[in-house]
Amino acid sequence: MTLSYSKSCLIGAIMESLAYGLYFSYFLQSLRILRRKLVNGRTSIGLTVVTIVLFVLITIRMSLDNKAAVEAFTNDPLTPNAADIYFTSFGNGALFRTGTYIALTIVADIFIVYRVFVVWGNSFFMAGVPFLLAIADIVSGGLVLQVIRNLKAGESPDGNTLATHIMIFYGFTLGLNVLSTCLIALRIYLQQRQAHKAKVAPSDTLNMTMVILIESAGLYSACLIAMLVPTATGSNVQCQVLW
Repeated sequence: MTLSYSKSCLIGAIMESLAYGLYFSYFLQSLRILRRKLVNGRTSIGLTVVTIVLFVLITIRMSLDNKAAVEAFTNDPLTPNAADIYFTSFGNGALFRTGTYIALTIVADIFIVYRVFVVWGNSFFMAGVPFLLAIADIVSGGLVLQVIRNLKAGESPDGNTLATHIMIFYGFTLGLNVLSTCLIALRIYLQQRQAHKAKVAPSDTLNMTMVILIESAGLYSACLIAMLVPTATGSNVQCQVLW
């Protein structure tokens, strides 16, 4: 059974709301930790600003997605395929929803580039390639918005032009995050190994693996792969992951 675009968006909005509840609880805990560190002068204001900006963008995106899902299935219930018509009417709403997601992705990508820079001792050399990928990501994201703006009402959102630009955008984002993940993981591994050799920290393979997985943003890269594969195959499943 083929999953329609509107149904995939509805399922995605529900999954997004469930995940947002978990994210919100972690966000509050993060604010408490950042507040304590700011008072003690052990963290930068920039990290706090990025955390709040990401929260605002995620909240806006979640609100817009739920608003669109409700309107799509309730505005005109007597019209056949009204939800599909709503989601393929590419107006300011669709442009704003996609723009919010792209802005969120770009902020997260720039932040992970900064993490590479800091983790490798403020090395411009190590952060050079991720930085160039971030620039390419910004440009490709702008092209995606331009294509959506030019889409006609009723035109398939999985058309070749849009799908190609989305694939390019995801590709740059995935390349950036996989490379940054590997660089951060490598740096953490080398530091942990040096600490073990110096007997500064106990040897714990499981603990080191978890630290590398979390600190290197490996889970985020896995989510990008989960979106890229359905997009490449022309499936609407990516909408559930994206939303």
